[in-house]
Amino acid sequence: MSFRRKRRSKYEIALAILKQCPALKTQIMYGANLSFAQLNHYLSLLEEKKLITKEGKSFVITKKGKECREILEQIQNFL
Repeated sequence: MSFRRKRRSKYEIALAILKQCPALKTQIMYGANLSFAQLNHYLSLLEEKKLITKEGKSFVITKKGKECREILEQIQNFL
């Protein structure tokens, strides 16, 4: 019997990261269940979109990020 794992969409991954903030990079990586390469890709993408910001060694969600997280959670609950 083969177990196939459903792949997460980029929105599901972004939501998982936004839910972890504020946190250190390794905490986000383990909490969102991402590889180091995936984590770096999504962190830079979310920083570029101004959804998170780096304060010291921690990543913190911005106001825009909180709004995005709420919308993504609503969509996830709807589906």
